[in-house]
Amino acid sequence: MTKQTYYLFMILMIFSLAGCNQDVKQVIIEIPYKEYNHPVVLGDNMFVNVNRDANNLFDVDALIQYNMKTGEEKILYESEYEESAMQVHK
Repeated sequence: MTKQTYYLFMILMIFSLAGCNQDVKQVIIEIPYKEYNHPVVLGDNMFVNVNRDANNLFDVDALIQYNMKTGEEKILYESEYEESAMQVHK
């Protein structure tokens, strides 16, 4: 295989691999919170840590379950501390 044939083969492979991800759909979900951390999607539900107190901008104090089909929101946990910083540990 000559260098030119090799380069042509590599370019065609790159273009064919780049075209494989065209079926990926992007969905934008808007939640009524300005501050949130680490959303996780499982099926139709999104689990996310949010700031429920609009006066305290940097406080993430609640874990919610948000159903993306129905828009229904359920509070799973809310911190009792005045200043909290909830994070997800993997």
